[in-house]
Amino acid sequence: MRWWLYWTEVWVKSLADDPESQSMPAPSDTSNEAERVLIDAYRRMPFPVKWRQMGSIYRTAKLLHAAGVRQRIPGATEEQIRDDWMAATLGEDLFREVKEALCARHEAFS
Repeated sequence: MRWWLYWTEVWVKSLADDPESQSMPAPSDTSNEAERVLIDAYRRMPFPVKWRQMGSIYRTAKLLHAAGVRQRIPGATEEQIRDDWMAATLGEDLFREVKEALCARHEAFS
């Protein structure tokens, strides 16, 4: 199984287990008609274009996150930024599990 399929399954499972993820959607200033037009445009968009956009959005989110960490913690290391990103995206509990597993794996190969 590819790594991204595995992590997608983990992420989806964590959302299903998180009662806060099932709360009401945030209010929107977008009209229903505008939202329908946008959804239709995304449905018609070829998959490779969607994939590139997702990659770009993901990279932008990571850059903005790193800038925020550096603003909160001047002199933050790359490891601190990566750990904060993982904790923010996976949740604290899953992040701890993943980090422990990675450390154990690293020690096994050292």
